Amino acid sequence: MSTPLHATEAEKSPAMISLDRQIKSRVLQGIEFLKKEYGEDWVEHIDMKKLSLSDGDCCILGQVHPAYHSVTVDDDGYTWEEEGYEAAVEHFNWHHSDYNTPRKLGFLDGEVDGVNASFTALQKAWEEEIERVKCESSASTTSKAAS
Repeated sequence: MSTPLHATEAEKSPAMISLDRQIKSRVLQGIEFLKKEYGEDWVEHIDMKKLSLSDGDCCILGQVHPAYHSVTVDDDGYTWEEEGYEAAVEHFNWHHSDYNTPRKLGFLDGEVDGVNASFTALQKAWEEEIERVKCESSASTTSKAAS
């Protein structure tokens, strides 16, 4: 029997609750990374209607990373442009051999420390945390305006 994606805590097994917490921990680390690298307003660049963690242009980094293209020239003299997630990977020198860093930050699916996170689970966790961050940001702006 599988657990529904939007199951309540009471409907989830202890293993599923543990997995949810570990995925949320990755996403929270990703949020801290985004604040450090892109500033507190990183969340304003996220279009929730387009958000898709499995799409390099519509994922978190694909939307937050500046829209410039990173031109790469390989050993054979070929050039190509990278954008979105791929440009961020190049920018942070994660390259394709280091999948652990974006996985640990909740930007990429896969296994870290024995815990496998799917894009579906990460998407749900990011959506929840982005809504929380936007609410906190809105509340902060409202309280500053009232002062």
